[in-house]
Amino acid sequence: MSDSRGLSRRRFIALASGLTLPAAWAGCRSRPASGDGAAVSIKLADHPALGAEGGFVTLDSRGAAPAMLLVRDGEAVRAFANLCTHAACPLLPDAADGVIHCDRDCGHGSVYSMAGEVIHGPSTRSLYEFESALDETGVELTIQMVLKPA
Repeated sequence: MSDSRGLSRRRFIALASGLTLPAAWAGCRSRPASGDGAAVSIKLADHPALGAEGGFVTLDSRGAAPAMLLVRDGEAVRAFANLCTHAACPLLPDAADGVIHCDRDCGHGSVYSMAGEVIHGPSTRSLYEFESALDETGVELTIQMVLKPA
């Protein structure tokens, strides 16, 4: 489906998601984390790629949790919403170059650091990052469905 201006169904959905999801997730900031399903726990042993610097995994959406990109950044594992902040395209990490690309099929070309900061636009905003923490043993990652402040 496309209209006379060449707006495809995929492009419309991506734009609509890019405009509404950040606003919806921003509303999560004021909600306190609780034991009511507001967190996701991941065992690192189930995702060996996260053991190495720059290692990453993508997780499909589950229940209230959106699709996520998990990236090993030093001693931390960062949890990002798996979408470009410019046009809501999926993200493609490149561990060899140490960067995260906007899906090149979108044609926008935004590039982010493994810490989620914009290196090259058109995006002007860092990736949407969720509060996350490794347990004291470094075995389990808990991701709160609360965005970190930008």
